[in-house]
Amino acid sequence: MELQPILDRAEAVDNPGNRVARMKTLVFAELGMSQQEELFFRYPFRWRGTDREAEVFFGNVREMSDDKLEALGESWKIVIDYPFDRDGHNLQEDIERIGQFRSQAKGQENRTVCWLPGFLNHEAQKAIGKLVRLEHILEPNRFKTFVAHLSEQNQAAARPLLENQRDQLHSQLKVQIEALYGLREPQPQYADTANQLDGAEHFQALCQLSPRPPVAANLREALNALLAQAVEFQFPGAPNFEDETRFTKANVGKVLEIVEQALATTEPSVVVNDPVARKTARQIANPLKLGEMHETRFQLGHHWRNHFTQRQAREAGAQKRGHV
Repeated sequence: MELQPILDRAEAVDNPGNRVARMKTLVFAELGMSQQEELFFRYPFRWRGTDREAEVFFGNVREMSDDKLEALGESWKIVIDYPFDRDGHNLQEDIERIGQFRSQAKGQENRTVCWLPGFLNHEAQKAIGKLVRLEHILEPNRFKTFVAHLSEQNQAAARPLLENQRDQLHSQLKVQIEALYGLREPQPQYADTANQLDGAEHFQALCQLSPRPPVAANLREALNALLAQAVEFQFPGAPNFEDETRFTKANVGKVLEIVEQALATTEPSVVVNDPVARKTARQIANPLKLGEMHETRFQLGHHWRNHFTQRQAREAGAQKRGHV
């Protein structure tokens, strides 16, 4: 059966705006945000046992104003660019826009990372347009209007054929998106060879952070790894809590009780009989360098005593030199 006449009837929906919108939903679905309708959203993630949030914005870096590129407050912003642009524009213009912002910032730190993909070639962009048409045609309340010129038998036969094309296109584009955003090598038949990036070039920070290309199986894992690098850069001395650590009042109270017991004795360590308390102490006290929770005994640490003693000695020495 010839399906092209059916696709031709949906030509009006195949436009740049709908292609961008469909690409956005493909990318957001890969990030686990398939129901997201806006161009930006708050993205929750967990880092070193603490719940955090970043702003993710989908847009053309070349066209973005300073306020769209800037991150507000203490949170990070990830700007995800399109894997294509209007005719006559290229990937280098995105790089130049980032350079312009950096030069105008005059050394001020900005917690924004721009995630730049390579570009799809013309044929791959047409595939996005075809996907837009197919999904429009296959909507239950529209399908009949696009196949009204066919017999009822051919109408019934057309739907599975169109659905198969839609599913194949979706799978192909999903794989190419992961490649264009730097997770693997793009395939030449889909990539615009004049507009591609290598490795770390995909990740452009508007501060002193130098992101490393994340090793990830999909975009969501890559985003989490990228944010982990960003927050580690922001808080290099943050304790490395396990992801399952929970800072409830009860858990903190258990750790405090164990530490107080260790402070009250002259013994080098104290026995912790409760296995739940041992696990909690291991998750909280160990990363905070309050002490070491071994298999059954907690040993008080001296990290912070030594730290502040050294700081006091340095400050006293500085003050003494200042009076000389």
